[in-house]
Amino acid sequence: MSKIIVQLEGGLVQGAYLLKNSLFPNDKVEGVIVVDFDTEGADADEITETRDKDRALLEAVIHEEDIMSLPNGSDVHRTAVAYLDQRQVDQTKDKDLPMLLPHLTDEKAKEMLTNRLKGEV
Repeated sequence: MSKIIVQLEGGLVQGAYLLKNSLFPNDKVEGVIVVDFDTEGADADEITETRDKDRALLEAVIHEEDIMSLPNGSDVHRTAVAYLDQRQVDQTKDKDLPMLLPHLTDEKAKEMLTNRLKGEV
C-alpha cells in the first residue's frame, strides 16, 4: 500500500509527498502519514527524531491515519484528497479525461483537468 506523507508545522500544511511501495508502484494509496514538526505540548514518547532533506536533525510527532478516518474538511484531509485528485489527473489517459471530471473533489485538480482537455497543458 502506498501512502501520502503530509508535513505540518504550526498547524499549517508545508508539503505532501507520495511514499510508494517499490514492489507495487501502481498500488492503491490508502494511508496518510502525518509528520507534525510542532512538538509543543506533545509527550516525550510521542516525539520522534527525523532528518530533513539537508540531513539536519529534527523532532516531529508522526502518526498514520486511514484516509477515510480523517476529519472531513481538515487541512490534512483536503491535502490528501487534492493530492489524490491531481495524481489521478496525471495518470489518466487523454481519452478517459472527460469521464473523470465529475468525480474530482479538488478545485485545482478540476482546473488542471479542464486545461488539459482544452489542450493548454
